[in-house]
Parts: sequence; structure tokens; C-alpha cells
Amino acid sequence: VTGERRQESNNRARYATVEEHKSTTKSRRVDQWRAILDWREEAVWDIIKRWRLRPHPAYYLGWSRVSCLPCIFGNPDQWASVRELTPKLFSKILGYEHQFGRTIQQGGDIEHLADKGKSFVPDDQAMIEAALSEELPPDYVELAKGEEWVMPMGAFKRTGGPL
Repeated sequence: VTGERRQESNNRARYATVEEHKSTTKSRRVDQWRAILDWREEAVWDIIKRWRLRPHPAYYLGWSRVSCLPCIFGNPDQWASVRELTPKLFSKILGYEHQFGRTIQQGGDIEHLADKGKSFVPDDQAMIEAALSEELPPDYVELAKGEEWVMPMGAFKRTGGPL
């Protein structure tokens, strides 16, 4: 079960709702179900709010997709944010660009992109640590009784994410 949506890109607009997954072998069949493929982004955030679920911390830091910290389609603000949040990872990617003589995007290396952008990472050390952690506390997912649900900065691509 995966969360791709047709609205996200022209490529995803052509996805099948259910199909045999590429990990299928002669002895094991795996099907992929894209459960929210035809949902609009508004519907996704509405149901998360309705069930009082807390989105992944990366959305609160401003990312519009959880899987895209250093995204090849990232805009200058996202690259500035990656540089601030994970300087070692940023330097590693920049080093690869220089080593291979190729840039991730046209128009310059990621340092040039980051220099043109402005970091959107909030000054919230606890949220930063949670977003970068490999595990979230078991009580993270559901809001506590009386806790107000807050739309994250990354919703609706208001900050970073693929162009």
C-alpha cells in the first residue's frame, strides 16, 4: 500500500491503482495498491485532521514530501534548507557533483541553488531531531486529548518540495 496521487505529477497521473509490483518473483506475487491515487491533497490533509493524526515531523519542518529531503527536483529554498539541516549530507552531494562533473539540476551546483534560496527550517530543535530520527515515539502519531491539530508548513507545497 503506497500513497502516490495522480495530482502530484504527470507521471503519477498514469499509474494504475493496483498492479503487480516489480518485486514479484516466480515463487511470490506482490501486488501494489495505491490507495489514495485519486484523492486531492485537500482530502488527504482533511482525513489526517479528522482522525487527529500528527503528520511526520518533516512536514512541520516545511517539506512537502517525506521521501524528498535532498530531492533532485528541489527548489533553491529546499536546497538552502538541506544545507542548514544536514550540512554533511549536503557536502557529500555537492562533492559528488564536483567529482562527476555533473549537476543535479541545470544552472549550477546545489551550492549555487542553495545560495539563491532561503531556508524554511523553523527554529524547533525537538521537531528537527524527530524528523531526522529513524524512529518516532509510539505516542507520536495520535494527538493528545485537547491538543489542537495544526496544518504543517509543508502542506500544499507552501515551502519546499519538487518543482
